[in-house]
Amino acid sequence: MKVGDLEVGRLYKISGDGRIGHRVGATPMEEASRLALFILTKKNKRDATWPPMDNSEPWIYLGPKMVYGGKNGDQVVTERVHHFVRPNGKRIYIYGEHIKHIRPFTRD
Repeated sequence: MKVGDLEVGRLYKISGDGRIGHRVGATPMEEASRLALFILTKKNKRDATWPPMDNSEPWIYLGPKMVYGGKNGDQVVTERVHHFVRPNGKRIYIYGEHIKHIRPFTRD
């Protein structure tokens, strides 16, 4: 999927490709998780979180958002992320380059 294809309010899920790994990180100053999705290779398998994420869970897309990215010297850095919400109410932020591993939610 491409970033331009995302529609606010629609349901999405992680692609069902078994080679997709993920890494979850905390966001400073917010109660949300940053999610990195990538194709597993021999080199990056040790960096991935196991077991793989459940791709049967629908996420609601809330649109792009500027979030706190840290401090660079004396300046605060903000980053543009894509904001999703899980059914349990937890927020997930995904960067644009990882959207290619997201698919529209369908009942397969």
